[in-house]
Formats: sequence, C-alpha cells, structure tokens
Amino acid sequence: MKSNFILFIAVYSLNYIAAQEKNGNINPAEANGVNEIDDSGVLDFDYGSIDYDNIEMYDDEFNDFESPLDANDTEELEDDEFLKEMGMDSYIDTGIQQPEWDPETDANQTSGVDVETDDVLMDNQDSKNSTASSSINECNVVEYVFSDSSVLDNIEVEYCLHNVSPTGSSLELKIDGECGTTLICPEKLVHGKVEGRVKMAPGSGAVTALILMNIETGDEIDLEWVGIDSTTVQSMYFVGGQRVDQEAQNHKASGDMSEGFYNYAIEITPDAINWYVDEVLVRTLENDNSGNFPSSANEVRFGVWNGSAYSEWAGDMGSSPDSAGVFESIKITHYC
Repeated sequence: MKSNFILFIAVYSLNYIAAQEKNGNINPAEANGVNEIDDSGVLDFDYGSIDYDNIEMYDDEFNDFESPLDANDTEELEDDEFLKEMGMDSYIDTGIQQPEWDPETDANQTSGVDVETDDVLMDNQDSKNSTASSSINECNVVEYVFSDSSVLDNIEVEYCLHNVSPTGSSLELKIDGECGTTLICPEKLVHGKVEGRVKMAPGSGAVTALILMNIETGDEIDLEWVGIDSTTVQSMYFVGGQRVDQEAQNHKASGDMSEGFYNYAIEITPDAINWYVDEVLVRTLENDNSGNFPSSANEVRFGVWNGSAYSEWAGDMGSSPDSAGVFESIKITHYC
C-alpha cells in the first residue's frame, strides 16, 4: 500500500512540475523535482516536503494528472480509503479511468468520462460548436426605420420615384394613374428573415407587396395584400418563374390591415420557408429536395402596384387609381 502510494506521489509531482513549467509558473532552471525518498516515507522536494499521512489535493487547477496506478493496482489496495482521500471516489470499484489532459484547453472547460455509459463527453467548446452548427445563428441585422428619411439613400427606387413620399414617421408608397412603385434593399439574403411593419393600400385593385426575388433565376417568395380584401394577407412562391402552388394561401389578421400597422415576415433557411403574421407562424414550405423550392430568392423588394389587370384576383381600381400603402420599417436578419 505504502509503496504504491509513494510511487503515485512521485509521478504526480513530476507531472505537476512539468505542467507548471509549460504554463510559465516555474523557471525550468529552478525545477529540480524530487531529491529523495527517505526511510520515513517523506518525499523531499526543492519546494517543500509532503507527508503522505497528511497530504491534501491542494491544487484544484491540476485535476487531469498521469496516474502510476492502473486498474489492476486497485485490487492490491487494502481498502478504498486511499482513493477517497485522493478525491477519486468515482473510480472506486471501476478501476482508474485516466482522462487526457490537454494543456491548451481552458482550465474552466469540462472534459471527462460519463461513469454511467463510459462514453467520452465533449468538452464545452465542442458542445457550443455542435449547437451552433445545428441551430439558427443571427450574424448580421440591418433595419431601415423610415421615420429617418436618410435611410432611403441606401435603397434603390426601381421606378416612379414621385410615388415615394416620406411622411416623417413612415414611408408612403402611392398608386396613381401612371404607376405604383417598387423599392429594392441592397442586401442579398441567402438565409435569414425579412420583416416589414406595413399598412396595406386599401381599395379594389390596389396591391401591396413584400417579397424576396431573384431576377435571374425567377425564384420568388411573396407576401401580398389585395385591396379587395383588407382582412387577408396572401402567401405564395415561384420556382424558375413558375408558380408551383397555383392558388395563394390566405391568412387572416385580427383586424382591417389597411387601417393599422401589422408585422409580417418571410424566413428562409436551408430546410424551409416560413411566413409570419404578427410573429405567428402561418405557413411553412419544407424543402423536400424535389427542385420545387425557391432557394435562390435573395433580393428584398417592397412596394405597391395596380392589379386591375388581374381583377378576378385583386379587383379593379377604375379609371382614376388613387391609393397608398405605408411602411414603417424593414428589418433584414442574416443567418450564418
């Protein structure tokens, strides 16, 4: 018992000194290690002496040490008191399991063995990386709040600039006898969410839109409001310029969407597209890898237009169109 213990302390001490040298806590020129083991069972070090009858595990930082004992040595112990004294209760009756010590690993990170399964546990950093790879992470957020008209300096007006009117608290987009208007944000959204706080344009034939589109591929994801029905917002999508689901899906709001502002959002991930009304998920399109998924829709567009040419869908504005949709803000969140 005593010989095993002395050997254990000697090797433990040498490993401890080596670790302290590596961490810069000991000058290698001064670290001479163990001088001798005398007949009384006392280990003599340059840094002091340790009596095995009164030893304490005084360094909590150095918990992952090289042990001179293997699983077979535990059979030679007269009892388990030695293991308990050394703070190794979890190894009693199971043999000594020796975790690897990585001096580059932060001392606060946990690495060890699951005593119930004997499976090696990931350290904290690996757990964080695993979680990050399997969940949504927001890496950049851009928000255009239209109470500040200067944000329009960064947004392209595709046509009919005269129908774009900052009001001081929001952005009014008009439909007149000539045209409506469309605005384009400069950010390209690969994966993420675009959110708009919108009051739709009222009246038969008026269409308000918040969409993601790729002009080159024809992929498109839409939220659209038609003035003929101001209590419903429609979701639809196109792949390669073709509508996959021929009918749009209709989603009811809690009131008249032409009389107040509501929050709307389109979210695109590798696995699905989600549509939201007032932060409530109203539709999900899953990516089944069939090719019918508008994965390249990446340009944020919003605006109003005269839908009278599609009167069965949107209604008819008549000969003197006059309506306006209002946007308080557009928020673009990029995922990574």
